[in-house]
Amino acid sequence: MTKKHLQEKVKQSRQFAKEIIEWNSDTEQAWLNSLDIEEPRKIDFTLMPVEFHDVVLILQQAHESGKYAKNGWQEGIKFDEESNNSSKQRHLDDLRQKKYIDKESGLDADLHLACRALMSYTLRKRGKLK
Repeated sequence: MTKKHLQEKVKQSRQFAKEIIEWNSDTEQAWLNSLDIEEPRKIDFTLMPVEFHDVVLILQQAHESGKYAKNGWQEGIKFDEESNNSSKQRHLDDLRQKKYIDKESGLDADLHLACRALMSYTLRKRGKLK
């Protein structure tokens, strides 16, 4: 993946972030009501920097490279806590060694770590983590 291609992906991701922030309040409230929390509260998405959405680049790159099916991690591919934690540990080890760019993807190791953490959080919340 070229630097120009990655820059375009980041630009697309940031545009997506702006669209999320511009959600209409009915859609946002419906989503909040679906969360498993005692009292749904309004979430201020303006507190989330657009860089947080760069995590999506990890999922997008894995799909576009043919490594994984789109949203496969949500739809039943093998995803167990042990292998996920091993992946998080590998990226954390890289960061400790000041290896900030993942060799395979060319993306930041912090993004990989954050993505894996969010994947396990999501599957645990949905009762699907094996």
